[in-house]
Amino acid sequence: MKLYKYIHYLSLDVCFGALCYQSFFFRLRFNSPIPINYQILLFCCVWMIYLIDRLIDVQLASINDDRHRFILENKKRVVVICVVLFLIGAICLSQSSIIFISNGILVVALMVFYWLAWIKKWFNKWISKDFSTAFIYVIGVVFPFFNSNKNLFFFFVLLFFLLVLHHLKLFLHINGKKWNTFLKILEALISLGSIFVSIFYPNLILYCFPLWITLGVQLIIHYFYPSERMRVFAEMAYWSPLIINIYELL
Repeated sequence: MKLYKYIHYLSLDVCFGALCYQSFFFRLRFNSPIPINYQILLFCCVWMIYLIDRLIDVQLASINDDRHRFILENKKRVVVICVVLFLIGAICLSQSSIIFISNGILVVALMVFYWLAWIKKWFNKWISKDFSTAFIYVIGVVFPFFNSNKNLFFFFVLLFFLLVLHHLKLFLHINGKKWNTFLKILEALISLGSIFVSIFYPNLILYCFPLWITLGVQLIIHYFYPSERMRVFAEMAYWSPLIINIYELL
């Protein structure tokens, strides 16, 4: 369990969830396994972004949880990891197609703007931090191939965005910022959207199961176990697209 705490403190569980959902969207779009270079690049980007975000947090905000305390205690090591991830990501990106590179530059620009807004304290004044975080996370997952709407691709991306936003608002709600009505609206939208797909596009019902599993875990936390300690299980719920790979192996 101690090993998993380190994995959680370093946000590696979040990275694995991002990889699982990127594989999910690639299979939805192309009906084939995702190339390894996409996964390496996403892993480097997501992990670096989360680590830099934590480094900014410990500089600008009060530390009140073990994850941020761990980052503060290992600040130099985290900076070294970020540099290595940047170099690996740059190498992968340099060997990609022009469209891939241009999409990647767009995501980097969004991320720089996000950090600038965080440092300049624009959030809650002109911009919602949670909405921005969810938006950039989702764009980062799908950026290599968001130029097609095959198999209701953008509709699934919208449902995924609502799911990630629900996740973020859920733990704000648990930590004292009341978002109960907003959470219920998100839950209704995700449920109705996925039910719509399952009824009118039954050939895509398999792709609804990861969304249902992830939402189901978040619902259990919301209504039965509202605790910060459940964050680990909420992150693991984003590994649910693995069931599609398992199903196809059977």
